[in-house]
Amino acid sequence: MGAYDRILVAVDGSETSDWALREATRLAHDEPARLRIVHVVGILLQEDGNRSEDAERFRSVMMANGEEILDDAVDRAHEIADRESV
Repeated sequence: MGAYDRILVAVDGSETSDWALREATRLAHDEPARLRIVHVVGILLQEDGNRSEDAERFRSVMMANGEEILDDAVDRAHEIADRESV
């Protein structure tokens, strides 16, 4: 059994997070460990907790972008695994 059971990697669509994803994928294979990919979206509410219509649109756009980033990262991890026989 390796040093890690689970590996968490955060992605944001940048080149740096792509590098981290490649390294995490390789490490998950070598250990072997389960790889979890996350993307965090911070949404601020008004002080009274009510959401304005603009805030809701912003939230929807941010969530959709985050889902796209995650989907791309999962596809990329599969590509890395396939290419390197991981």
